[in-house]
Amino acid sequence: MRHVVVSLLFLTACSAPKREAPPAEQAVPLRITQFYASPGVIASGDSAMMCYGVEGAESVRLEPAAEKLTPLAYRCFHVSPTASTTYKLTARAKTGEETSQTAEVRVEGKRAASPSTAPSAARPPQDGPQILLFLAAQNEIPAGMPVTLCYGVSGATSVRLEPEPGEAKVSEKTCVTAKPAATTTYTLTATDASGRRASQKVTVRTR
Repeated sequence: MRHVVVSLLFLTACSAPKREAPPAEQAVPLRITQFYASPGVIASGDSAMMCYGVEGAESVRLEPAAEKLTPLAYRCFHVSPTASTTYKLTARAKTGEETSQTAEVRVEGKRAASPSTAPSAARPPQDGPQILLFLAAQNEIPAGMPVTLCYGVSGATSVRLEPEPGEAKVSEKTCVTAKPAATTTYTLTATDASGRRASQKVTVRTR
């Protein structure tokens, strides 16, 4: 009888269904989605805005070092090179794989005290607000993916970016993120204290 019980227990153990191991988490491929400088040409003493975005990265570094970077889908910062400089962005995955891109900031001439570069307070009030820059990091993106929009204004008391995000910060150099579901034309409008406006458009296509 004892042998029968042992045999039944053995057969039960052998016939028990095996538990499947949980599927391994699929790694996100390492990719630099964007890396650019705006503007690409500056006068000595001026600064440029540099923006980047990465996917599947554990660490990010910039050469020559100008800012401590972290792996983000989008981020912008300022650089002020004293001479023309080619910056190299390197993203590294947990596996040790690396990928790099470069972006150049050229320095030409000296900063001039002209209406286009002088502080906004020095501009005659009748000039109204001015849009210094307005661009998209990528002019074509997959539908549903975020895109970085960078802009700069002067002489303005308010800024709107339509259709999203609406009210925006008044700044000479800054970036925001939008997520168009379809091809979208964004309109940046700067308004001064007297109600005068300046507008500019940028179209982001989706695929």
